[in-house]
Amino acid sequence: MTGPRKELLAALSLALAALGARVGFVAAFPTRHVSDFLTALVFAKAFARDGFATGFGGWQYLNPGLPLGLSLVLRVVPGDAAEIARYSTAAVTGLSALCPFVLWRGVVGFRARVAASSLLALWPGHVVWSGVTSQDNWLLLPLIALASLATRVLIGGRPGWPVASALLWAAGGLVRQEMLVVSAPLALAGAGVFGASSRCGRALGRGALAAMLVLLAGAGLRWAGSGRFSLTTEHLGLAVLGAYGPGAASAYWSFPRAAGAALAPELVHNRRALQERALELGVREALRRPGHHAVRVFSAIVNCQSRSDSNGLQWALGTDVLPDSHRSRAAALLTWMPRAEYATIALFGAYIGVVVLAMWRRAWPLLLIAGVVLFKAVIHGLVVAQPRYFVPATALVLLSCGLATDPSGRRPTRRQWTTALALGVIAAVGLRTAGQRAEAYLLRHVEQPLYRFELLATSVAAKLSCVVRKGILVDVTERDATIRTLHIDPDPGEAAVAECRAISLQGTQPLVFEFDDSYGPGSLPGRILVSVHVQGREVLTHDLAAVSGSGSHQVSLGLSPPGASTSVELRVKAESPDHGWAWGIASATRFRLARAKELHSGGGGSDLAVRPPQHPDSSPAVGAWHP
Repeated sequence: MTGPRKELLAALSLALAALGARVGFVAAFPTRHVSDFLTALVFAKAFARDGFATGFGGWQYLNPGLPLGLSLVLRVVPGDAAEIARYSTAAVTGLSALCPFVLWRGVVGFRARVAASSLLALWPGHVVWSGVTSQDNWLLLPLIALASLATRVLIGGRPGWPVASALLWAAGGLVRQEMLVVSAPLALAGAGVFGASSRCGRALGRGALAAMLVLLAGAGLRWAGSGRFSLTTEHLGLAVLGAYGPGAASAYWSFPRAAGAALAPELVHNRRALQERALELGVREALRRPGHHAVRVFSAIVNCQSRSDSNGLQWALGTDVLPDSHRSRAAALLTWMPRAEYATIALFGAYIGVVVLAMWRRAWPLLLIAGVVLFKAVIHGLVVAQPRYFVPATALVLLSCGLATDPSGRRPTRRQWTTALALGVIAAVGLRTAGQRAEAYLLRHVEQPLYRFELLATSVAAKLSCVVRKGILVDVTERDATIRTLHIDPDPGEAAVAECRAISLQGTQPLVFEFDDSYGPGSLPGRILVSVHVQGREVLTHDLAAVSGSGSHQVSLGLSPPGASTSVELRVKAESPDHGWAWGIASATRFRLARAKELHSGGGGSDLAVRPPQHPDSSPAVGAWHP
């Protein structure tokens, strides 16, 4: 077969594999948008509506790259926005797999080009995850294209591509802002800065101008939509506070307002003040327990990276994200979560071996990409880590493994390959073991915070003034709060206790204390008991896991005259928990104060379905903790 026909057939085959696998999976499993992914979809719809997403609250937390790109598709493709978002994401991630095959032509051998694109196209963990509308998925196209371009310039020894590199770098930064720092070495390499060309200065100037124009446009877009001229979001301090605050060990992050209830209770309901002081509070916590947080950073890097694919399975196929008709088939695939984690560890074992050989061969492109992978992992470990943030790092690893099959340069012997791969696997397994032990240490040595906060009652002039001395405050808003046991694997008898006083602010009003049972599976009685004490007397006891999500439960506090207070204590007790099942996470119980007439009368649960609170401990970021 002639060269051009061979190239065309290979490109078509790779495109069919990359796009076909992803589109087929999205068609078979229509994942719902939840959490940050739902916010990204709503953001895109806001862009499609007026061009600037004016006044949309997501500007505070999200970069505009994903929603802006998706909005362009929504403008021209009719149909359901959620469905369009899934297929668009699958297409973007599929196209990223073709970048090395196309951009390496003439510089890297045919076999290595096919290998790199095939690894990205048929990456099982990502095929499953490819329909989830996340920033990490939309980042793959500019990042893999930029890495491929940088590799081409370094290997070929030719003049760089300054404008293309600058545009790809800026595009990645508009999707995820930390990439402006992380991928800068790739952009400089792609621009030809590391070469010996005399045109280096002019190349850098052209690239800098192109990048500046794009970034100015991005900052201007944020100004038009939110009134703030900036490339970055406003939540860096909140992210740091969430990572270093109390209770962050179980999911490597906690809600900043819950951390504020322990560190600065006066800021809990003052969003702007908490945002301004969040970085200070987070840094203060880091310096107060440097050893603990060093262990947490190491644990976050190792465990989030190794769980990046298995976590994607949960986000794509979990019970809460699929229609009822698809859940039985998804359940069978979810049994592969442990295997996905083992596969990731094996991949990184091979990758460590590749890097070792790259050091021996002085293969600068591989070493440059390795530095970017490490840089991204460290940044997330230091700031905020979730397994899905590490998906782009895995993509760069697959790209490098494909490139390592190129026979050019100093060829390692079979013995050298065997030795390097064996050392890599040993190192990967050792890191994983150390990461697991670090995580176990963190979960055993959880510091008990003291939380103070107030909740305003729903549609009534009254409030709850609460103190939590036992357990973790998972989340707190103006109206409700969620507590759980201190340890995610609690011993029998361990309890979380919210000691509150219900205070009527005006008029004599009938008040009710309400808590939610949002535990999904049910049919597991005797594990977690929730009890309510009023004025020191137990008035209600409820088995949290006996019945599937039994809804809201209320306790009447009677008529409360103005200024009067009634003591109310909510106790969430691990009665007889199964060891290793993370009943502490399942024990998360949300509560509030409300006006009696708004709620269903009667003693037990209401017939209202209560949706579980969205908090880190209940997210797939924790891993396969619970059945």
